[in-house]
Amino acid sequence: MSGKTRKSLLWWGGVPLVLISLLALVQACTNNEKTFRYRVSFAVEIDGVVKSASSIIQVWYLKLGSQNAAGATGTARYKGVAPVIDLGPDGYLIASMDPYCNYPDKKSGYGKVCKRAVSAAELPKAFGLGYGRKLQPLREGKRNLADDNYPAFIWIARGASWRHTQRICPEEFSSVIGSDVRLVSATIEAATDAPLIHKLELEAPWIDEMRADVAQNKRSLGTAGYCLPGSIFFEW
Repeated sequence: MSGKTRKSLLWWGGVPLVLISLLALVQACTNNEKTFRYRVSFAVEIDGVVKSASSIIQVWYLKLGSQNAAGATGTARYKGVAPVIDLGPDGYLIASMDPYCNYPDKKSGYGKVCKRAVSAAELPKAFGLGYGRKLQPLREGKRNLADDNYPAFIWIARGASWRHTQRICPEEFSSVIGSDVRLVSATIEAATDAPLIHKLELEAPWIDEMRADVAQNKRSLGTAGYCLPGSIFFEW
């Protein structure tokens, strides 16, 4: 093979073939990746007063060409913040973006009636459109979340560490929190043009502690009776 021929194999139109291959790969991923932005909201009534919170979350759905290690043909990731209701002296109630807040020790008497929680990437299934291709063009629409499609509701007591995170079900709000608390509503709404933020705007000592731990790369350690928390529960 002549040097000229070899050179023509490595270059095409002045562009390295390896670069062309990379561009083709990026284009293929782009074609397979779909996004959906939504607003998730929930409201509770505490001692007769309704309090609510909402946040914007964006999900990226990527369809894979073959199964991954878990046997799935797609993957998803999300960005945004979780809605947090400040309950005053009764602490904070959060609709976590991550569902993997393990139940506390069942001997404690709570966490027994919770159904499987879903992640921020799964919540849009409430629209009945699957994931990805049919969701991306959806620009309006609102759905109520049912008890089989709730995020993990987690509670942090006033003055407690962010590591002292407990998952509780709506049926347990009053018995665990200690006041008359009930879930009024939980909804998801298409919000294509809503601004996306990555940090909670709420000021609270547990948030400052969490960010300091993350900045120092401090490993989360489990505490008996509580979840093993991650910052992606709250902001990402």
